[in-house]
Amino acid sequence: MSLRSYFLPLLTLQQVSKSIPALSLAWYYTGKESYATHAAEIIRTWFVNEKTRMNPNLQFAQAIKCKNSGRYIGIIDFAQHMTSLLDAAEILESGPAPGWTKEDMEGFKAWANEWVLD
Repeated sequence: MSLRSYFLPLLTLQQVSKSIPALSLAWYYTGKESYATHAAEIIRTWFVNEKTRMNPNLQFAQAIKCKNSGRYIGIIDFAQHMTSLLDAAEILESGPAPGWTKEDMEGFKAWANEWVLD
C-alpha cells in the first residue's frame, strides 16, 4: 500500500468534516436549497449509503506516517471531526432542510452508533 493511498482517505475525511458543517450553516443562514442538498448528499455518500459509506471501525481511527497502519486510540482525532458532523446533521434536521430526510438522519445516527459501539 502506498503512502498516498493510505493517507488520502484521512485527508478527504478532514475536507468532508469541514465542508458539511459549512454547507449546513450556509443553508441555515441563507435558506439557499443547494447548500442543504449538497451537505445531505455528502453525508449520504460517506455515512449512509451501504455501497459508498465509510465502514465504522476504530482500528484505523489514527494513522501515524511511517509508523503504523492505524490504531484505535485515534478515537480522539476522529471525534474532533465527528462532533462537527453531528452538529451539521442536527442543523439539517432542525429545518428540516431540503434534501435531508428522516431516513437520512436515522441512517447517519445508525452509522455513528455502529462506530461508537463496535
